[in-house]
Amino acid sequence: MKHIFSTLVVLTYVFIGAFGGCAQQTGTTEIAKMDYRKDQIILEIALTPGGPESNSYAYTVYADGRVSIPGQTYNTASYQLSSEQLGELHSKLVNINFVKLSEEKNSVSAKPQVHDGQTKIVGHYQNGKFYRLSYQLGDEPIPIEVNDFHTYFLELVATLDSQDFAESSPLQALQISHIELEHTNPSMGIHEKIITIRLANNADTMGEINQFLSEAIINNSIPLSEFIGAYRTKNEEELKRVLTNFKPAKELNEGEQISNLTFYFSDTTSSLTFSDVYRNYSIAGFYGKFTQYMVDNGSRTETGTPIESLRPVDTDEDTKD
Repeated sequence: MKHIFSTLVVLTYVFIGAFGGCAQQTGTTEIAKMDYRKDQIILEIALTPGGPESNSYAYTVYADGRVSIPGQTYNTASYQLSSEQLGELHSKLVNINFVKLSEEKNSVSAKPQVHDGQTKIVGHYQNGKFYRLSYQLGDEPIPIEVNDFHTYFLELVATLDSQDFAESSPLQALQISHIELEHTNPSMGIHEKIITIRLANNADTMGEINQFLSEAIINNSIPLSEFIGAYRTKNEEELKRVLTNFKPAKELNEGEQISNLTFYFSDTTSSLTFSDVYRNYSIAGFYGKFTQYMVDNGSRTETGTPIESLRPVDTDEDTKD
């Protein structure tokens, strides 16, 4: 099946907490007696990024127990709380008097944001209102019930991380280690330069990558995650069906750039490359949004070395064949 594709490319990015902008002044956001829909946000909890060595996190919990991280939506959430876990979550939230703490926060003037300072946030939908409490670390006292809830929730997430969420997380199911995007211009001959952008799959990046895999449609046929899954399971019939559903654009003109998109996997050295991706494939959501995301947030290298030299080392599984 390797003849269907070629070899390739690159990408890295670090997501910065989605809740950084809601730090300092805390209060209530009126939600006029919303119906309790399954996709309604009932909890936001975060520790915003600080200095280069600081830890941060951000989670959103929905009414039916789905839990997402930055870059995800309700439909691409990474985790699912059980009914018991969701019930325990609500019982823990009862210990936080959001009305009282919000009134206390609003009774004092907001302090200026500290450079590289971090803010601890917890927001909860309660009694027809969404209350969001935020406290700067080291600059104002944090109620013990807020600290205790953060500790509890992180311990809960640790148990979720140990479970199998392959069905709701394309990254976990497909075992993608990183993505690479390569730009090259062969017509330059010995002066050819290869620009590579690499995006690693880690706790910071998985939200954006999961959303891309789930929402991007290849060749107007199926989600990109399903296509990669077909490649991994050697479903040649499905691959052929998708690949023949799109007529490549015009042939490459002299001097034009070629871009290759490659997916690498953690359990094998085999990789999936979409050669000359902009001309040979239609991938909705990639050409504008995700490409720009890679350029803005990825690690970039410029070299005359072929991309093959960046391939991962052999794994034990590969030597078995």
